This record gives sequence, structure tokens and C-alpha cells, in this order.
Amino acid sequence: MLIHLGGDVAIPGKCIIMILNSNIEKSSIVKDYLAVVKEENFVHDLTEEGSGRAFIITDRGVFISSVSSATLKKRSDSILENIFPKK
Repeated sequence: MLIHLGGDVAIPGKCIIMILNSNIEKSSIVKDYLAVVKEENFVHDLTEEGSGRAFIITDRGVFISSVSSATLKKRSDSILENIFPKK
């Protein structure tokens, strides 16, 4: 199943490793990681004005999305519920 990240981008849910809120960027570890992936051209900025609300770390790179991390979590949870319905 695909998860819509914003704009015209949707990726398979199985590719997602982690979804982070944009305020995590204040962490020095996250800053260092983002600097490295930006340098290696693995960052895909899906925002129009460069102000992302969530970072989605995938096996295809890091996506910066204007969709909130809470909304992305709900989207991924709905996919999991379709695959593994609650009894």
C-alpha cells in the first residue's frame, strides 16, 4: 500500500523506516545525519517554501514533508489495520 507524503509523492509503506517530527531537527545527532544525507543528495524536499513538518526516513532517502508526522502516522496505521485487522 502507498502512503501519500505530500505534493504528488506517494511511497510504499514498507519502505518507511522512521517518521520524525520536524522539531527533532534541533538534536545535534539529527542535524549531523541530515547534513550527511543532504551532502550525498539523498534528501527529497517536498515542501514549497522549505518549511517541513516531518522527516520520513526511507530506504530510498529522506523526504521532508509539509504533512505532519501525526497525519503520516495515521495513514500508516490505517494501512497496518487493513493488513492485520484487530480481532
